[in-house]
Amino acid sequence: MERAASMLDLLAGPDTDPKKKTKKTMSNGVEINQFKDAIIAPENSGERNYLAMNPESSATGAYQVLYNPMRDELAAKYGIKSRQDFANNPFVQEQVMDQLTIRYAIDAMDLEKEYAPQLGDKMPKQHEIMALVHYLGRGRTREYLGYVLRDGREEMSVMPAYVANMPPSKYLELFNQAYNQ
Repeated sequence: MERAASMLDLLAGPDTDPKKKTKKTMSNGVEINQFKDAIIAPENSGERNYLAMNPESSATGAYQVLYNPMRDELAAKYGIKSRQDFANNPFVQEQVMDQLTIRYAIDAMDLEKEYAPQLGDKMPKQHEIMALVHYLGRGRTREYLGYVLRDGREEMSVMPAYVANMPPSKYLELFNQAYNQ
């Protein structure tokens, strides 16, 4: 996948210190740390709380990354043996979120290519699609773009049970407030 390689090449490496703000911009113009900082607004009430654990899902850490689907990868790559280990390791959380941000950018480009002709000026910006992929996953973001934005269905209809607390429009509102600061 040519696009994936070029996106990955633009990321020199993860920050080793969560407080350090090395500017890393991807080819789609999204600055990684700006994106990550904005994700914290809807995910963690604007607080960089690495120890946060959602009691309703396996969402963990400052960015509320789903631990369960990443369990094997985290164990193999970082030696993380439990959700608590992941919560206790800001360095790994930052590395994981850097990698996820690149995946989200690739998903956003694919989804934009598919849905921009159908949505016209209703099409969210790439950084907004990336945020939706973080929140809903790629499949449900695709449903949101098609069923909600294109077809006019109720936005809660695309929500997984474990995130039914906030509609995507509210999530994007909080994300954009932080992103545009």
